[in-house]
Amino acid sequence: MNTMKMIFAFEGHNGVGKSSIAKEVAKKINAKYLYGVDQDVLKRDLKETFIKDAYWYASALFFLSGNMETKRKIENVYKEDVFVIDRSYWSTLAVHWDRDKDDVEAVKSIIKNGEKFLPIPNIIFILTADYNTCKERIDKKTDKVGKDLDSVVDEKYYTKEKNFYKWLATNNTNSEFVTIDTTNLSEKEVVDICIKNIKSYMEGIDKND
Repeated sequence: MNTMKMIFAFEGHNGVGKSSIAKEVAKKINAKYLYGVDQDVLKRDLKETFIKDAYWYASALFFLSGNMETKRKIENVYKEDVFVIDRSYWSTLAVHWDRDKDDVEAVKSIIKNGEKFLPIPNIIFILTADYNTCKERIDKKTDKVGKDLDSVVDEKYYTKEKNFYKWLATNNTNSEFVTIDTTNLSEKEVVDICIKNIKSYMEGIDKND
């Protein structure tokens, strides 16, 4: 990836508020907001098909290839230097974290072998909240399609994601990780924490140049 390009990604539970926070952070730092999976790849209702109907391995390949297309555009199409991404490629593994060990290792191997084609974030913000808070936020959504896709969230699904993000924060060295518990924080407070971390990161890079 071009070293001049900077990527800040947001991960976390369904309903935790990733999209709202990511969009606001992008505005504040004058960055381009993107979904982790390129939107052209998601046309013709393919997103719903590959979430609900496709073989699990085909689903993983589909979404990771969409992440790779995002990287291609960051490098070769978009003129901006700073990007805020709503979900990184790690979301694909989060979805499959409750499969058996061999299946999880299969997805990890796709990521490892294809890593040079994936958009590696400088910082991944992991947003968390308790289960009831996430459910309440999902219930307040006005986007019918998004709300329908979030209908998969129950306590078992929530726990699976929680365990995955704990693992991710301690088992990946390509990005810095900042975990924020948003349960009792306002959107503005969460955004301010993210901005503070981004500024600190960028100041550190400037000092090393």
